[in-house]
Amino acid sequence: MVVASVMAERPIRNDIAMTGEVTLRGKILPVGGIKEKISAAFRAGIHEIALPKENEKDLRELPKEIIRKTKFVFIERVDELFEKCLLDYAPSSYTLEKIFTEEIEKSKKKKRRTTKGRKRAAKSASKK
Repeated sequence: MVVASVMAERPIRNDIAMTGEVTLRGKILPVGGIKEKISAAFRAGIHEIALPKENEKDLRELPKEIIRKTKFVFIERVDELFEKCLLDYAPSSYTLEKIFTEEIEKSKKKKRRTTKGRKRAAKSASKK
């Protein structure tokens, strides 16, 4: 979902939880642990959940309170998830290229700091 958000330059909704496996062709496959995942989302205050259509039967395991207070969206294809979860947003000039450039620079700075720290540690160890 994050990759789709970056590529579309549209933020992801933060009030919906989602789970499932996606095939290379965009089909959403069912997953296990639905009861635990939905319960965790509910405890975190999220009351809208996107699930694979094939996991609909797993809702029977949930407490009635969660079922009553939660909106479930059942999806079969990833494009349905994009429609539901990507916010309408006018893209800024903040492009993917700029994001990659910034991340590369951060990585280079981090690498330099790590290298300097190792050199200092090696010097102090050799003095002992």
